[in-house]
Amino acid sequence: AVAHALNYEALGIAGFDGMYKLNHSFMPETVSYHEDVGEYEYDPELSRQLLAEAGYPNGFSFTLVTYEIFNDLAIALQDQLAQIGITVTLDVGQMMPQLKRLLAGEGDACIMQTNTDNCGEPSLTYQKFVAVTDNIKAAAVYDEDWNALLESSFTMDQEAREKIIREIQHNYHDNVWQVALLERCEAWCYNSNILPEDFEAYIGGTPTFRVTK
Repeated sequence: AVAHALNYEALGIAGFDGMYKLNHSFMPETVSYHEDVGEYEYDPELSRQLLAEAGYPNGFSFTLVTYEIFNDLAIALQDQLAQIGITVTLDVGQMMPQLKRLLAGEGDACIMQTNTDNCGEPSLTYQKFVAVTDNIKAAAVYDEDWNALLESSFTMDQEAREKIIREIQHNYHDNVWQVALLERCEAWCYNSNILPEDFEAYIGGTPTFRVTK
C-alpha cells in the first residue's frame, strides 16, 4: 500500500533536486546482473484499497527516523502518504546519532542511503541489505536460505551465476518490507564546458549539474 502511494519522480525532485534515476531493484544498474523486478505504479486508490483489505480503512500512524540530508525527501514522502490516510511523524537528526538509534531498534521506519556500487560486484551489494550472519543489525533481513543461494553463486559458470543473482533480486522485492526509492545521481566537474550539450545526469527533466571552478 505504501509503495503504490508514492510518486517516485516527485520524491526525486523534492529530495535530490532532480539528480536521480528510478531503479526497480535493491541493486543499482551498475552492478552485474541487475534485474528490473518491476515498478510500483503510482496508484493512491489501490493503496487505499490495500489498506482497507489489511484492516486499516482509515490509515495508520508511524514514526519515520532519518537524517538531516533527507529532510526534504522525508517531508515530500510525509505529504504523499497523508493523501491515503497515513500519518507520518518525522524524527530527523544528524546521521551517526540516528544510525545508532536505528541499530538499537528505535523508530518504525527509516530513510537511508547506501553506497551500493561496490565495483559492480553483486554479492557485496547484497551484504548491505541481507545480513550474512545473524548478529548484523544494519541489514534489513537475515535469511539462511538466501545466504545459501548467494553462496552457490560463487561459481565460474557465468550463466548460472546470473540466474542466481537475478533470483535473489526477485526474492528481495517480493518478501522484504523495503522499497528502493531512487538511485541518486551526481555530476561533478571543474568547468561547465567539460560536459557535452546532450549529457543528462538522470532520466527526465532538465539536467542539473554541480559545477566548481
